[in-house]
Amino acid sequence: TSFQQTSSIIARSDLIGVLPSAIAEGGERLGELKQLQRGLRSDYAPIKLIRGKDVEQPPAVQRFVDIVQAVVRERA
Repeated sequence: TSFQQTSSIIARSDLIGVLPSAIAEGGERLGELKQLQRGLRSDYAPIKLIRGKDVEQPPAVQRFVDIVQAVVRERA
């Protein structure tokens, strides 16, 4: 699926992505991905922010995470 392709690309790069929880958790179990934040409260389908396992994150990635977390807080 496109989600699995995205997961594979993220695992091999310094990208981050938003994937369905099951795919994010599966990638983490395989040691290919690492979830950035757990337990985000929301009123929509569960999602996870993920990144390559041992990849140093550039400042733009942290800014993206900050924005996503701010939106989640506003909706909680």
